[in-house]
Amino acid sequence: MHHVCTFYDIPLDALIQAKRHVLNLPRLVCIYICRKQFGLTLRIIANSFNNISHVTVSTAIQKCEYRLQKEPGLRQEVDAIYHSIRNDILKNHR
Repeated sequence: MHHVCTFYDIPLDALIQAKRHVLNLPRLVCIYICRKQFGLTLRIIANSFNNISHVTVSTAIQKCEYRLQKEPGLRQEVDAIYHSIRNDILKNHR
């Protein structure tokens, strides 16, 4: 979550909070990366976002996948965040 907040220059509470009918792109990206890049379960992701429903997590992943198809720049953002996380993990394990 820290890497997503840093990339989008937002506080953590802005990432965690959800408002109905308001797109929170950093939140979608974070949920997508947790699931698709790191394989976390829907339940673990839901618990990380204030115990939201696993259906909400699944819907967020679908929305992000749709946006990734329509917006090539978003793929670059997701890749940049993923590589930042991966590099941080590798650096800390040396």
